[in-house]
Amino acid sequence: QKVEKTRAKRDFGALKPLLTQISKNFPDHPSATKAAGLLEPNPFLAVERVTDRGVRANRINLVISGDGYRVADQGNFRKSADMALKFFFQEEPLRTYQNFFNVDYLYMASKEERIPEGGAEADSAWKAQAGGGAGQVGVPLEHARTEVKEHVPDWGTLLVIAQGGKLGRGWLGADVCAMSPNGMVVAYHEFGHSFACLLDE
Repeated sequence: QKVEKTRAKRDFGALKPLLTQISKNFPDHPSATKAAGLLEPNPFLAVERVTDRGVRANRINLVISGDGYRVADQGNFRKSADMALKFFFQEEPLRTYQNFFNVDYLYMASKEERIPEGGAEADSAWKAQAGGGAGQVGVPLEHARTEVKEHVPDWGTLLVIAQGGKLGRGWLGADVCAMSPNGMVVAYHEFGHSFACLLDE
């Protein structure tokens, strides 16, 4: 119960010592197995329902998550996600239709603090990569789809904010897009690629 309360409060800094204590002191208890899972290198931490604007089957369910944010960095992810959402709904036609969006924050901890440059795959929750001449950030599609469906089964579009790289990347009709914190002002641009199959201007 204490673990669940800590997760609900998003006090992730206090979560790791608590889980370590459970695993050490109660190794044969079922809670120790759950604790061990949360102590994996790139664990799922929590889902936060940020906006609930109607029946999810009749809305666009946007999930925002972070890559390259360790357990102790989840507060920074929350700030980045809030800022991305602010820029996202400043643009038309998203501003007009924002009441048709449900938004969830999916908290995932990464072993590595940042994603590497040069196209190398990160040891992180979403395995993001930053490559190309513009340092565009992307995540492996099938891995992303499998992971988000496990935690938010009725997800519609996933937006991953990765610590590293410069610009974002959205796949045409793929329901997944990624960006760096520096590229948050164009969150709507990457969403246009992935959700609506729009090409560049």
